Amino acid sequence: MKQPDPPLAPLRRGEPLSEKVYRAVHQKIASGALDPAQKLTETQLATLLGVSRTPVREALARLRREGLVDSGARRVVSTLTRADIEEIMEVRLLMEPYIAARAADRATPAGVQQLEAALADEERALPLKSPQKFSIANHAFRQGLMRLAGNGRLAEAASRYDASIQALRRATLARPEHRATVVKHHRALVEAIRAGAHEQAEAQMRQLMREASDCMLGLAPARRRSRA
Repeated sequence: MKQPDPPLAPLRRGEPLSEKVYRAVHQKIASGALDPAQKLTETQLATLLGVSRTPVREALARLRREGLVDSGARRVVSTLTRADIEEIMEVRLLMEPYIAARAADRATPAGVQQLEAALADEERALPLKSPQKFSIANHAFRQGLMRLAGNGRLAEAASRYDASIQALRRATLARPEHRATVVKHHRALVEAIRAGAHEQAEAQMRQLMREASDCMLGLAPARRRSRA
């Protein structure tokens, strides 16, 4: 005999508040909306987000462990060592060309339109003195690319390493010639994705990652020579 359905079922637990705070702050760091000089105090963030200080404290602790927030001043990390940058860009060089190739294989008309819209925002922000609007449009482009790739865990990993260099990216994007380089590669990348040319998309992203690495390392402190 079939057993009757139970009158009650286990309740689904909502996402922890600390996770929501973490995602909100992480997104602002990744998009470049937070100035690296801005101090992230528990009280200020709790007021802005309308929550208590406890989930904010937990979220900031996680961001510190991930290297996105300075453990002392609680600012967005803006000083990475040369070794840090080399390691981060090496990981990005492994992941992001593959993401671009997946995006070309799985592109949809709607997804390509989103990339084109973000590219148009980048182009409009090219002549502006402040890099903030370009940085936000650049973040939207990368997010659209990850959505097209269709691998949530890969996107999460890429986002973590991407966010860790956001402060340094802002410094490179302050130079118009660097913004122009990004737009040039993004135009070619959109064309490759629209055509479903995954090898071309992969090659474009690999070249962009190499040029981005050169730009960032150009701003990095030189290695200290070991004493004989």
